[in-house]
Amino acid sequence: MLSYCLYFYGNDKPLHVSYGDAHNRAIVLMLPGKSGRLVPKVVTVERFAAMTTEV
Repeated sequence: MLSYCLYFYGNDKPLHVSYGDAHNRAIVLMLPGKSGRLVPKVVTVERFAAMTTEV
């Protein structure tokens, strides 16, 4: 299985893009948990699209 990754990091918007044979179309947000540490949370494409258009 081939997999490629592309990372962009900023102060408040890290972005990781993966491309591979599985084509999972997964979007994972890193959100603060109860302890304040970032925890991965999978969201749907529709939910992510709604979040990025709310300005």
